Amino acid sequence: MKKGFSPATKADKFLEQYADGKRDFQGINLKEVHLKEAKLPGINLKGANIQLSLLFDVDLEQANLEGVNLKKTNLTKVDLTDTDLRGANLQGAALMQVKLCGANLQGANLRKASFIRIKCLNTANLEDADFQGADLTCTNFDKANLQKVNFRQAYLGGSRLIGTDLSKAQIEDTDFTEAFYNETTRFPEGFDPVDARMYLIAPKVNLSGANLEDTSLFELDLSHADLTKAKLSEATFEKSNLQGANLEGAELVGTELSGANLQGINLRKADLRGVRNLSMANLLKADLQGANLEESDLEKANLQEVNLRQANLKTARLFEADLSKAEIERTLFENAFYNEKTLFPEGFDPVSAGMYFIAPGVNLLKATLVQALLFEVDLSGADLREAQLVEADLTKANLQEANLQGADMTGTQLTETNLKNADLTGADLSFADLSSAIILDAKFENASYNGFTQFPEGFNPRSAKMRWIEVGAL
Repeated sequence: MKKGFSPATKADKFLEQYADGKRDFQGINLKEVHLKEAKLPGINLKGANIQLSLLFDVDLEQANLEGVNLKKTNLTKVDLTDTDLRGANLQGAALMQVKLCGANLQGANLRKASFIRIKCLNTANLEDADFQGADLTCTNFDKANLQKVNFRQAYLGGSRLIGTDLSKAQIEDTDFTEAFYNETTRFPEGFDPVDARMYLIAPKVNLSGANLEDTSLFELDLSHADLTKAKLSEATFEKSNLQGANLEGAELVGTELSGANLQGINLRKADLRGVRNLSMANLLKADLQGANLEESDLEKANLQEVNLRQANLKTARLFEADLSKAEIERTLFENAFYNEKTLFPEGFDPVSAGMYFIAPGVNLLKATLVQALLFEVDLSGADLREAQLVEADLTKANLQEANLQGADMTGTQLTETNLKNADLTGADLSFADLSSAIILDAKFENASYNGFTQFPEGFNPRSAKMRWIEVGAL
Protein backbone atom coordinates (compact mmCIF):
# COMPACT_ATOMS: atom_id res chain seq x y z
CA MET A 1 0.00 0.00 0.00
CA LYS A 2 1.30 3.44 -0.92
CA LYS A 3 2.40 5.46 2.09
CA GLY A 4 -0.08 8.17 3.07
CA PHE A 5 -3.22 6.41 1.79
CA SER A 6 -5.71 4.37 3.82
CA PRO A 7 -7.11 1.13 2.35
CA ALA A 8 -9.15 1.65 -0.83
CA THR A 9 -12.77 2.67 -0.30
CA LYS A 10 -15.37 0.78 -2.30
CA ALA A 11 -17.54 2.71 -4.75
CA ASP A 12 -20.88 1.93 -3.07
CA LYS A 13 -19.68 3.11 0.34
CA PHE A 14 -18.19 6.27 -1.18
CA LEU A 15 -21.40 7.11 -3.06
CA GLU A 16 -23.52 6.37 0.01
CA GLN A 17 -21.51 8.85 2.05
CA TYR A 18 -21.91 11.48 -0.66
CA ALA A 19 -25.67 10.86 -0.79
CA ASP A 20 -25.80 11.37 2.99
CA GLY A 21 -24.39 14.86 2.54
CA LYS A 22 -20.66 14.38 2.98
CA ARG A 23 -18.60 16.50 0.56
CA ASP A 24 -15.09 16.48 2.01
CA PHE A 25 -13.21 13.38 0.85
CA GLN A 26 -9.76 14.93 0.93
CA GLY A 27 -7.03 12.29 0.63
CA ILE A 28 -9.45 9.38 0.13
CA ASN A 29 -8.10 6.22 -1.51
CA LEU A 30 -10.33 5.25 -4.47
CA LYS A 31 -7.73 3.27 -6.36
CA GLU A 32 -9.24 1.08 -9.12
CA VAL A 33 -12.74 2.37 -8.38
CA HIS A 34 -15.48 2.12 -11.03
CA LEU A 35 -17.91 5.06 -11.07
CA LYS A 36 -20.72 5.21 -13.61
CA GLU A 37 -23.27 8.03 -14.02
CA ALA A 38 -22.38 9.49 -10.63
CA LYS A 39 -23.35 13.10 -9.84
CA LEU A 40 -20.62 14.59 -7.63
CA PRO A 41 -20.56 18.36 -8.29
CA GLY A 42 -18.58 20.44 -5.82
CA ILE A 43 -16.95 17.43 -4.14
CA ASN A 44 -13.58 17.87 -2.41
CA LEU A 45 -11.18 15.16 -3.58
CA LYS A 46 -7.99 17.13 -2.97
CA GLY A 47 -5.02 14.79 -2.87
CA ALA A 48 -7.19 11.71 -3.43
CA ASN A 49 -5.83 8.54 -5.02
CA ILE A 50 -8.02 7.56 -8.01
CA GLN A 51 -5.38 5.89 -10.17
CA LEU A 52 -6.18 2.92 -12.42
CA SER A 53 -9.89 3.73 -12.14
CA LEU A 54 -12.80 3.90 -14.57
CA LEU A 55 -14.98 7.01 -14.55
CA PHE A 56 -17.91 6.99 -17.00
CA ASP A 57 -20.42 9.83 -17.30
CA VAL A 58 -19.41 11.29 -13.93
CA ASP A 59 -20.28 14.90 -13.01
CA LEU A 60 -17.34 16.54 -11.22
CA GLU A 61 -18.24 20.11 -12.10
CA GLN A 62 -16.60 22.67 -9.80
CA ALA A 63 -14.94 19.87 -7.82
CA ASN A 64 -11.65 20.24 -5.98
CA LEU A 65 -9.23 17.76 -7.53
CA GLU A 66 -6.05 19.62 -6.65
CA GLY A 67 -3.12 17.21 -6.50
CA VAL A 68 -5.36 14.22 -7.21
CA ASN A 69 -3.75 11.03 -8.54
CA LEU A 70 -5.54 9.98 -11.75
CA LYS A 71 -2.60 8.10 -13.23
CA LYS A 72 -3.69 5.67 -15.95
CA THR A 73 -7.36 6.33 -15.18
CA ASN A 74 -9.99 6.12 -17.93
CA LEU A 75 -12.28 9.17 -17.98
CA THR A 76 -15.13 8.97 -20.49
CA LYS A 77 -17.83 11.66 -20.74
CA VAL A 78 -16.68 13.16 -17.45
CA ASP A 79 -17.69 16.77 -16.72
CA LEU A 80 -14.74 18.71 -15.30
CA THR A 81 -16.16 22.18 -15.94
CA ASP A 82 -14.57 24.78 -13.65
CA THR A 83 -12.82 21.97 -11.76
CA ASP A 84 -9.57 22.60 -9.87
CA LEU A 85 -6.96 20.16 -11.21
CA ARG A 86 -3.85 22.10 -10.20
CA GLY A 87 -0.90 19.78 -9.85
CA ALA A 88 -3.05 16.74 -10.65
CA ASN A 89 -1.34 13.60 -11.94
CA LEU A 90 -3.02 12.37 -15.13
CA GLN A 91 0.03 10.64 -16.52
CA GLY A 92 -1.07 7.96 -19.01
CA ALA A 93 -4.74 8.73 -18.43
CA ALA A 94 -7.27 8.27 -21.25
CA LEU A 95 -9.73 11.14 -21.65
CA MET A 96 -12.59 10.72 -24.11
CA GLN A 97 -15.37 13.29 -24.61
CA VAL A 98 -14.35 14.98 -21.37
CA LYS A 99 -15.58 18.53 -20.74
CA LEU A 100 -12.80 20.83 -19.46
CA CYS A 101 -14.47 24.23 -19.84
CA GLY A 102 -12.78 26.66 -17.46
CA ALA A 103 -10.86 23.89 -15.67
CA ASN A 104 -7.63 24.78 -13.90
CA LEU A 105 -4.82 22.46 -15.06
CA GLN A 106 -1.97 24.64 -13.85
CA GLY A 107 1.10 22.48 -13.32
CA ALA A 108 -0.81 19.26 -14.04
CA ASN A 109 1.10 16.17 -15.18
CA LEU A 110 -0.48 15.03 -18.44
CA ARG A 111 2.47 13.09 -19.80
CA LYS A 112 1.52 10.36 -22.28
CA ALA A 113 -2.18 11.01 -21.66
CA SER A 114 -4.56 10.62 -24.61
CA PHE A 115 -7.25 13.15 -25.48
CA ILE A 116 -10.16 12.24 -27.76
CA ARG A 117 -12.94 14.71 -28.64
CA ILE A 118 -12.22 16.91 -25.65
CA LYS A 119 -14.47 19.93 -25.09
CA CYS A 120 -13.19 23.39 -24.16
CA LEU A 121 -9.57 22.50 -23.42
CA ASN A 122 -8.74 25.82 -25.09
CA THR A 123 -10.59 27.66 -22.29
CA ALA A 124 -8.77 25.84 -19.47
CA ASN A 125 -5.85 27.28 -17.51
CA LEU A 126 -2.86 25.34 -18.89
CA GLU A 127 -0.03 27.33 -17.34
CA ASP A 128 2.98 25.07 -16.73
CA ALA A 129 0.97 21.99 -17.78
CA ASP A 130 3.09 19.04 -18.87
CA PHE A 131 1.82 17.32 -22.04
CA GLN A 132 5.09 15.57 -22.89
CA GLY A 133 4.38 12.53 -25.08
CA ALA A 134 0.61 13.13 -24.91
CA ASP A 135 -1.75 12.26 -27.78
CA LEU A 136 -3.70 15.45 -28.57
CA THR A 137 -5.09 14.42 -31.96
CA CYS A 138 -7.66 16.91 -33.32
CA THR A 139 -7.77 18.89 -30.07
CA ASN A 140 -9.09 22.46 -30.15
CA PHE A 141 -6.56 24.96 -28.77
CA ASP A 142 -8.05 28.03 -30.50
CA LYS A 143 -6.89 31.28 -28.85
CA ALA A 144 -5.35 29.36 -25.95
CA ASN A 145 -2.33 30.70 -24.07
CA LEU A 146 0.13 27.81 -24.27
CA GLN A 147 3.20 29.65 -23.05
CA LYS A 148 5.21 27.63 -20.53
CA VAL A 149 3.45 24.44 -21.65
CA ASN A 150 5.58 21.35 -22.27
CA PHE A 151 4.61 19.70 -25.58
CA ARG A 152 7.86 17.81 -26.10
CA GLN A 153 7.27 14.62 -28.14
CA ALA A 154 3.50 15.23 -28.05
CA TYR A 155 1.27 14.52 -31.05
CA LEU A 156 -0.97 17.42 -32.13
CA GLY A 157 -1.92 16.12 -35.58
CA GLY A 158 -5.14 17.67 -36.86
CA SER A 159 -5.41 20.02 -33.88
CA ARG A 160 -6.73 23.57 -34.10
CA LEU A 161 -4.24 26.24 -33.18
CA ILE A 162 -6.12 29.26 -34.56
CA GLY A 163 -4.93 32.39 -32.78
CA THR A 164 -2.99 30.27 -30.27
CA ASP A 165 0.09 31.54 -28.44
CA LEU A 166 2.89 28.94 -28.49
CA SER A 167 5.67 31.51 -28.47
CA LYS A 168 7.32 30.16 -25.32
CA ALA A 169 6.03 26.59 -25.40
CA GLN A 170 8.45 23.66 -25.37
CA ILE A 171 7.91 21.90 -28.70
CA GLU A 172 11.03 19.83 -29.29
CA ASP A 173 10.09 16.75 -31.36
CA THR A 174 6.40 17.73 -31.27
CA ASP A 175 4.37 16.38 -34.20
CA PHE A 176 2.13 19.07 -35.74
CA THR A 177 1.27 17.16 -38.94
CA GLU A 178 -1.92 18.55 -40.54
CA ALA A 179 -2.66 20.82 -37.56
CA PHE A 180 -4.35 24.16 -38.38
CA TYR A 181 -3.04 27.65 -37.72
CA ASN A 182 -3.68 31.16 -38.99
CA GLU A 183 -1.77 34.40 -39.31
CA THR A 184 -2.33 35.27 -35.64
CA THR A 185 -0.92 31.99 -34.29
CA ARG A 186 2.38 32.61 -32.48
CA PHE A 187 5.21 30.07 -32.58
CA PRO A 188 8.64 29.95 -30.91
CA GLU A 189 11.34 31.86 -32.76
CA GLY A 190 12.74 29.89 -35.70
CA PHE A 191 9.80 27.45 -35.94
CA ASP A 192 8.45 26.94 -39.50
CA PRO A 193 4.86 25.63 -39.63
CA VAL A 194 5.26 24.78 -43.31
CA ASP A 195 8.20 22.48 -42.59
CA ALA A 196 6.06 20.97 -39.81
CA ARG A 197 3.44 20.12 -42.49
CA MET A 198 0.77 22.30 -40.90
CA TYR A 199 -2.18 23.84 -42.76
CA LEU A 200 -2.55 27.60 -42.95
CA ILE A 201 -6.19 28.66 -42.68
CA ALA A 202 -6.85 31.96 -44.46
CA PRO A 203 -8.71 33.46 -47.43
CA LYS A 204 -7.29 32.45 -50.84
CA VAL A 205 -5.10 29.73 -49.30
CA ASN A 206 -4.09 26.77 -51.48
CA LEU A 207 -5.28 23.47 -49.96
CA SER A 208 -5.65 21.63 -53.24
CA GLY A 209 -5.65 17.88 -52.68
CA ALA A 210 -5.35 18.25 -48.91
CA ASN A 211 -6.58 15.43 -46.67
CA LEU A 212 -8.95 17.10 -44.20
CA GLU A 213 -11.29 14.19 -43.53
CA ASP A 214 -13.15 14.21 -40.20
CA THR A 215 -11.62 17.53 -39.14
CA SER A 216 -13.18 20.46 -37.25
CA LEU A 217 -13.14 23.46 -39.58
CA PHE A 218 -16.11 25.33 -38.12
CA GLU A 219 -16.31 29.13 -38.04
CA LEU A 220 -13.24 29.65 -40.25
CA ASP A 221 -12.61 32.00 -43.17
CA LEU A 222 -11.67 30.00 -46.28
CA SER A 223 -13.23 32.38 -48.77
CA HIS A 224 -11.81 32.00 -52.29
CA ALA A 225 -9.57 29.16 -51.08
CA ASP A 226 -8.39 26.46 -53.49
CA LEU A 227 -9.75 23.14 -52.20
CA THR A 228 -9.89 21.33 -55.52
CA LYS A 229 -9.91 17.57 -55.11
CA ALA A 230 -9.49 17.96 -51.35
CA LYS A 231 -10.66 15.11 -49.11
CA LEU A 232 -13.25 16.70 -46.84
CA SER A 233 -15.57 13.79 -45.98
CA GLU A 234 -17.11 13.93 -42.47
CA ALA A 235 -15.45 17.31 -41.89
CA THR A 236 -17.32 20.09 -40.08
CA PHE A 237 -17.59 23.46 -41.84
CA GLU A 238 -20.45 24.77 -39.70
CA LYS A 239 -20.76 28.56 -40.04
CA SER A 240 -17.51 28.77 -42.03
CA ASN A 241 -17.02 31.21 -44.89
CA LEU A 242 -16.42 29.35 -48.17
CA GLN A 243 -17.63 32.13 -50.42
CA GLY A 244 -16.06 31.86 -53.85
CA ALA A 245 -13.96 28.85 -52.84
CA ASN A 246 -13.02 26.27 -55.45
CA LEU A 247 -13.97 22.75 -54.37
CA GLU A 248 -14.18 21.21 -57.81
CA GLY A 249 -13.83 17.44 -57.55
CA ALA A 250 -13.61 17.54 -53.76
CA GLU A 251 -14.90 14.70 -51.58
CA LEU A 252 -17.51 15.91 -49.06
CA VAL A 253 -19.37 12.71 -48.19
CA GLY A 254 -21.30 13.28 -44.96
CA THR A 255 -19.76 16.72 -44.46
CA GLU A 256 -21.46 19.20 -42.09
CA LEU A 257 -22.18 22.50 -43.87
CA SER A 258 -24.88 23.96 -41.62
CA GLY A 259 -24.84 27.75 -41.72
CA ALA A 260 -21.83 27.87 -44.04
CA ASN A 261 -21.50 30.65 -46.60
CA LEU A 262 -21.35 28.83 -49.96
CA GLN A 263 -22.18 31.86 -52.10
CA GLY A 264 -20.52 31.55 -55.49
CA ILE A 265 -18.71 28.36 -54.50
CA ASN A 266 -17.46 25.97 -57.19
CA LEU A 267 -18.60 22.43 -56.35
CA ARG A 268 -18.43 21.03 -59.86
CA LYS A 269 -18.13 17.24 -59.85
CA ALA A 270 -17.78 17.29 -56.05
CA ASP A 271 -19.00 14.27 -54.09
CA LEU A 272 -21.61 15.50 -51.60
CA ARG A 273 -23.41 12.24 -50.91
CA GLY A 274 -25.28 12.24 -47.63
CA VAL A 275 -24.55 15.89 -46.83
CA ARG A 276 -26.94 17.19 -44.15
CA ASN A 277 -28.21 20.62 -43.14
CA LEU A 278 -27.57 22.42 -46.43
CA SER A 279 -30.87 24.18 -45.75
CA MET A 280 -29.02 26.62 -43.49
CA ALA A 281 -26.21 27.26 -45.98
CA ASN A 282 -26.03 30.23 -48.36
CA LEU A 283 -25.90 28.68 -51.85
CA LEU A 284 -26.54 31.83 -53.88
CA LYS A 285 -25.06 31.36 -57.38
CA ALA A 286 -23.22 28.22 -56.32
CA ASP A 287 -21.92 25.99 -59.12
CA LEU A 288 -22.87 22.34 -58.49
CA GLN A 289 -22.64 21.15 -62.08
CA GLY A 290 -21.96 17.43 -62.16
CA ALA A 291 -21.89 17.21 -58.36
CA ASN A 292 -23.05 14.07 -56.57
CA LEU A 293 -25.76 15.06 -54.06
CA GLU A 294 -27.25 11.59 -53.68
CA GLU A 295 -29.04 11.12 -50.33
CA SER A 296 -28.30 14.72 -49.34
CA ASP A 297 -30.62 16.81 -47.19
CA LEU A 298 -31.68 19.98 -49.03
CA GLU A 299 -34.89 20.61 -47.11
CA LYS A 300 -35.90 24.30 -47.30
CA ALA A 301 -32.72 25.08 -49.26
CA ASN A 302 -32.71 28.16 -51.48
CA LEU A 303 -31.39 26.81 -54.77
CA GLN A 304 -32.33 29.77 -56.95
CA GLU A 305 -29.62 30.71 -59.44
CA VAL A 306 -27.73 27.53 -58.52
CA ASN A 307 -26.18 25.54 -61.36
CA LEU A 308 -27.35 21.94 -60.93
CA ARG A 309 -26.74 20.83 -64.52
CA GLN A 310 -25.86 17.12 -64.73
CA ALA A 311 -25.87 16.88 -60.93
CA ASN A 312 -27.01 13.72 -59.18
CA LEU A 313 -29.82 14.37 -56.71
CA LYS A 314 -31.09 10.80 -56.51
CA THR A 315 -32.91 10.10 -53.22
CA ALA A 316 -32.18 13.68 -52.08
CA ARG A 317 -34.53 15.34 -49.61
CA LEU A 318 -36.03 18.42 -51.28
CA PHE A 319 -38.99 19.30 -49.04
CA GLU A 320 -39.84 23.00 -49.36
CA ALA A 321 -36.70 23.58 -51.41
CA ASP A 322 -36.79 26.43 -53.93
CA LEU A 323 -35.50 25.33 -57.33
CA SER A 324 -37.73 27.74 -59.26
CA LYS A 325 -34.78 29.45 -60.96
CA ALA A 326 -32.19 26.69 -60.70
CA GLU A 327 -30.44 25.34 -63.78
CA ILE A 328 -31.43 21.67 -63.91
CA GLU A 329 -30.67 20.51 -67.43
CA ARG A 330 -29.89 16.75 -67.35
CA THR A 331 -30.08 16.72 -63.56
CA LEU A 332 -30.93 13.31 -62.03
CA PHE A 333 -33.86 13.39 -59.61
CA GLU A 334 -34.74 9.68 -59.52
CA ASN A 335 -36.27 8.64 -56.16
CA ALA A 336 -35.74 12.12 -54.70
CA PHE A 337 -38.43 13.43 -52.33
CA TYR A 338 -40.53 16.57 -52.59
CA ASN A 339 -43.75 17.94 -51.13
CA GLU A 340 -46.40 20.49 -52.04
CA LYS A 341 -44.14 23.37 -51.00
CA THR A 342 -41.20 22.38 -53.21
CA LEU A 343 -40.77 24.87 -56.05
CA PHE A 344 -39.53 23.76 -59.50
CA PRO A 345 -38.74 25.66 -62.71
CA GLU A 346 -41.75 26.27 -64.94
CA GLY A 347 -42.61 23.22 -67.02
CA PHE A 348 -40.69 20.73 -64.88
CA ASP A 349 -42.61 17.52 -64.07
CA PRO A 350 -41.29 15.80 -60.91
CA VAL A 351 -43.31 12.65 -61.62
CA SER A 352 -41.70 12.21 -65.04
CA ALA A 353 -38.34 12.75 -63.34
CA GLY A 354 -39.02 9.74 -61.11
CA MET A 355 -39.46 11.71 -57.89
CA TYR A 356 -41.62 10.69 -54.94
CA PHE A 357 -44.32 13.00 -53.66
CA ILE A 358 -44.52 12.82 -49.86
CA ALA A 359 -47.85 13.67 -48.25
CA PRO A 360 -50.66 12.05 -46.21
CA GLY A 361 -52.56 9.36 -48.12
CA VAL A 362 -50.04 9.21 -50.98
CA ASN A 363 -49.66 6.06 -53.09
CA LEU A 364 -46.18 4.57 -52.68
CA LEU A 365 -47.07 1.02 -53.62
CA LYS A 366 -43.87 -1.00 -54.20
CA ALA A 367 -41.80 2.19 -53.99
CA THR A 368 -38.01 1.92 -53.72
CA LEU A 369 -37.17 3.84 -50.55
CA VAL A 370 -33.95 2.11 -49.51
CA GLN A 371 -31.97 4.25 -46.99
CA ALA A 372 -34.47 7.04 -47.58
CA LEU A 373 -34.27 10.18 -45.41
CA LEU A 374 -37.92 10.26 -44.36
CA PHE A 375 -37.54 11.48 -40.79
CA GLU A 376 -40.35 13.70 -39.47
CA VAL A 377 -42.49 13.30 -42.62
CA ASP A 378 -46.28 12.91 -42.63
CA LEU A 379 -47.26 9.71 -44.42
CA SER A 380 -50.40 9.05 -42.42
CA GLY A 381 -52.81 6.84 -44.36
CA ALA A 382 -50.23 6.31 -47.12
CA ASP A 383 -50.17 3.15 -49.23
CA LEU A 384 -46.71 1.63 -48.68
CA ARG A 385 -47.56 -1.96 -49.49
CA GLU A 386 -44.48 -3.96 -50.52
CA ALA A 387 -42.36 -0.81 -50.37
CA GLN A 388 -38.59 -1.24 -50.05
CA LEU A 389 -37.76 0.60 -46.83
CA VAL A 390 -34.50 -1.16 -46.01
CA GLU A 391 -32.45 0.98 -43.57
CA ALA A 392 -34.75 3.96 -44.18
CA ASP A 393 -34.80 6.70 -41.54
CA LEU A 394 -38.40 7.21 -40.41
CA THR A 395 -37.55 8.80 -37.08
CA LYS A 396 -40.52 10.77 -35.70
CA ALA A 397 -42.46 10.18 -38.94
CA ASN A 398 -46.25 9.99 -38.86
CA LEU A 399 -47.37 6.64 -40.28
CA GLN A 400 -50.70 6.51 -38.52
CA GLU A 401 -53.12 4.24 -40.41
CA ALA A 402 -50.51 3.68 -43.13
CA ASN A 403 -50.66 0.41 -45.06
CA LEU A 404 -47.28 -1.31 -44.82
CA GLN A 405 -48.37 -4.81 -45.72
CA GLY A 406 -45.45 -6.85 -47.04
CA ALA A 407 -43.04 -3.92 -46.81
CA ASP A 408 -39.35 -4.71 -46.44
CA MET A 409 -38.35 -2.74 -43.36
CA THR A 410 -35.09 -4.52 -42.60
CA GLY A 411 -32.97 -2.25 -40.43
CA THR A 412 -35.49 0.58 -40.63
CA GLN A 413 -35.14 3.32 -38.01
CA LEU A 414 -38.54 3.87 -36.36
CA THR A 415 -37.53 5.91 -33.32
CA GLU A 416 -40.59 7.76 -31.96
CA THR A 417 -42.46 6.91 -35.16
CA ASN A 418 -46.26 7.06 -34.99
CA LEU A 419 -47.59 3.66 -36.09
CA LYS A 420 -51.04 3.93 -34.52
CA ASN A 421 -53.49 1.72 -36.41
CA ALA A 422 -50.84 1.05 -39.08
CA ASP A 423 -51.01 -2.28 -40.91
CA LEU A 424 -47.66 -4.09 -40.91
CA THR A 425 -49.06 -7.49 -41.80
CA GLY A 426 -46.35 -9.62 -43.41
CA ALA A 427 -43.74 -6.87 -43.19
CA ASP A 428 -40.08 -7.75 -42.62
CA LEU A 429 -38.90 -6.02 -39.42
CA SER A 430 -35.58 -7.80 -39.03
CA PHE A 431 -32.99 -5.51 -37.42
CA ALA A 432 -35.58 -2.71 -37.22
CA ASP A 433 -35.66 -0.34 -34.25
CA LEU A 434 -39.18 0.15 -32.86
CA SER A 435 -38.00 0.60 -29.27
CA SER A 436 -39.72 3.97 -28.86
CA ALA A 437 -42.30 3.70 -31.65
CA ILE A 438 -46.00 4.35 -30.94
CA ILE A 439 -47.70 1.09 -31.92
CA LEU A 440 -51.17 1.38 -30.40
CA ASP A 441 -53.59 -0.88 -32.33
CA ALA A 442 -51.00 -1.55 -35.06
CA LYS A 443 -51.29 -4.88 -36.88
CA PHE A 444 -48.23 -7.15 -36.91
CA GLU A 445 -49.72 -10.49 -37.92
CA ASN A 446 -47.23 -12.67 -39.82
CA ALA A 447 -44.64 -9.86 -39.78
CA SER A 448 -41.11 -11.23 -39.34
CA TYR A 449 -38.52 -10.24 -36.75
CA ASN A 450 -35.22 -11.53 -35.40
CA GLY A 451 -33.04 -11.24 -32.33
CA PHE A 452 -31.87 -7.77 -33.36
CA THR A 453 -35.35 -6.28 -33.75
CA GLN A 454 -36.06 -3.78 -30.97
CA PHE A 455 -39.61 -3.39 -29.64
CA PRO A 456 -41.22 -1.03 -27.12
CA GLU A 457 -41.04 -2.18 -23.51
CA GLY A 458 -43.79 -4.68 -22.73
CA PHE A 459 -44.53 -5.59 -26.34
CA ASN A 460 -44.81 -9.33 -27.01
CA PRO A 461 -44.22 -10.18 -30.68
CA ARG A 462 -45.57 -13.72 -30.23
CA SER A 463 -48.84 -12.38 -28.84
CA ALA A 464 -49.00 -10.11 -31.88
CA LYS A 465 -48.72 -13.26 -34.04
CA MET A 466 -45.37 -12.22 -35.49
CA ARG A 467 -42.99 -14.70 -37.08
CA TRP A 468 -39.49 -15.32 -35.71
CA ILE A 469 -36.72 -15.84 -38.23
CA GLU A 470 -33.12 -16.82 -37.62
CA VAL A 471 -30.42 -14.36 -38.66
CA GLY A 472 -29.31 -15.32 -42.16
CA ALA A 473 -32.43 -17.40 -42.81
CA LEU A 474 -34.16 -17.02 -46.15
